[in-house]
Amino acid sequence: MKFTTSLLPAITAFACTATAFLSSASAADLLYHISLNTAPLMTSTAAPFYLDFQLNDGAGTGNGNNSALLTGFNFGGGAATGPTFGTGGFSGSLASTVKLTDTSAFNEFYQKFTAGSMLAFNVILSTNLNASAIPDLFSFAILDSSLANIPTFSPGLSDSLLIVNIDSSPTVETYAANGSIAPSAGGAGIALAAPSFTAVPEASTYGLIASASLLALVVFRRRRLAAR
Repeated sequence: MKFTTSLLPAITAFACTATAFLSSASAADLLYHISLNTAPLMTSTAAPFYLDFQLNDGAGTGNGNNSALLTGFNFGGGAATGPTFGTGGFSGSLASTVKLTDTSAFNEFYQKFTAGSMLAFNVILSTNLNASAIPDLFSFAILDSSLANIPTFSPGLSDSLLIVNIDSSPTVETYAANGSIAPSAGGAGIALAAPSFTAVPEASTYGLIASASLLALVVFRRRRLAAR
């Protein structure tokens, strides 16, 4: 492959980004890119809204065996605002990175945001099994101004948009918002489509990409020197 001088900064940046991601995700089992159309929130009277993430310990002991790392938030013209809130093992903010660890029975993070046309973020989730029969659970929801979940079609009363049970075969379950039910904060029901999710290549794949990029960079530099 022939590389021009104009490609050198891009090659370097990509290699560094891939290597950094590999370092942060090396112990993770699930890596997903999540996206959601949030345009209906922009005109809703139930605002302001909050993004809510939970990682709850199925064993109920807070054994700290799983964690969720949330990165790369894109608010589609909106923005994260205000302070962060939560309970149990949580840290960070929507402006950068959020981390949850199941060091308590219930671990939650939530923060206000101004809705834009869309929302996207990445989730890196470990998948260690509990000794008990009840798995740990990761969930994502949107809260209205009363801090109640926007009604969704998820089972039970969870009103989540996304759920992952960390069992022997964890899968991502997504649910649309139920626009026929008014939010607790009042106003008309909010019809949101279920989030979409895309599996991110495994960390080993990123390692191969990063290595190939760095190798190409070395070859490029060597050829430049030989041509002088």
